[in-house]
Amino acid sequence: MAVATASYADAVHDAFDAASARVPIVSHDVDLAGHAIRLRFAGDQLDQRLAPAFGHLARPPAGTEPALTIDAWDRAAHPIGPPAPPWDVTSYGTRERILGIDADELRASYDAGHGLLSLHRPGSSRAAFIARDAQDVPRWVARMPFRYVLGWWAGDTGLTFVHAAAVGRDDACLLLPGSSGSGKSTTALAADDAGLTFLADDLCLLDAATRTAYAPFRWAKAEADALELVPGLRSRITETEEGQSMLRPANLVRSARIVGLALPHVTGRTETSVRPAKPAEAVFALGPSTLVEGNGAGHGSLAMLASLAKHVPAAHVDVGTDMAGVVAALEGLLERWAS
Repeated sequence: MAVATASYADAVHDAFDAASARVPIVSHDVDLAGHAIRLRFAGDQLDQRLAPAFGHLARPPAGTEPALTIDAWDRAAHPIGPPAPPWDVTSYGTRERILGIDADELRASYDAGHGLLSLHRPGSSRAAFIARDAQDVPRWVARMPFRYVLGWWAGDTGLTFVHAAAVGRDDACLLLPGSSGSGKSTTALAADDAGLTFLADDLCLLDAATRTAYAPFRWAKAEADALELVPGLRSRITETEEGQSMLRPANLVRSARIVGLALPHVTGRTETSVRPAKPAEAVFALGPSTLVEGNGAGHGSLAMLASLAKHVPAAHVDVGTDMAGVVAALEGLLERWAS
């Protein structure tokens, strides 16, 4: 049965406004893909945990009204809490879904394990992120904060998040789509370590109309096997948790034009090889994992991805264990497609 949700987001925002009159609010304005985003934190610890992920972004011009304001609330830090939601615990489903909600009225996700609620009313310029306790926010959320909220907003704006890495040279980049285990993250980190520019290793913001990729987040992640293959990454690690490290890319850029799609596949062989890919293969690499992992990406994203695959070349990159060969293959594609 559907639950009444139309007014819940408004009630949350009203409560945040009431709380902001009594507790300190930390605010940051950032420019993401040419849009002003305002981040407002009720809680110093939540600000310190999440805001650094956007530290690479420029500030929008003074006086620019935000296209989206995200109110982030640390419930443990303040006695003034948001109103209770209009659903009960039986509504919490898998993959952070909340059952029974009409998405035309409210988009919402809930991470029950860490007590993280994301809310956005379609068409609204405000969204909310409510944390049970800033200390419970896991590393993967700190690395890519507000993924659901930004994904919903991107879809409304004509943008989409894609489950892909992106690396390049000068103002050009390759998009490396693929599901977990395809090798895209390690490939992107090896390229960054070798001096190529870096935009993302896992989640990238895409403007298909202009064929532009944007770096929404500052951090990258590295599994233990990536650190073995690319030991130069160790010096840039900021924290490690459960065998996964968060690190600073060496050559992070905010945006680049997409000149091609490189579809990575781990082979276990030493050498890396490149072979042509059809547009349909590129869409297959981009689409399913984006809908599952794109955090807010909707089916409208498929049309954007199909359009991109029609207009830029694609190639399979059979990734070997010699990282110098992997980087050389990417450099060859960039040289061929960016000219």
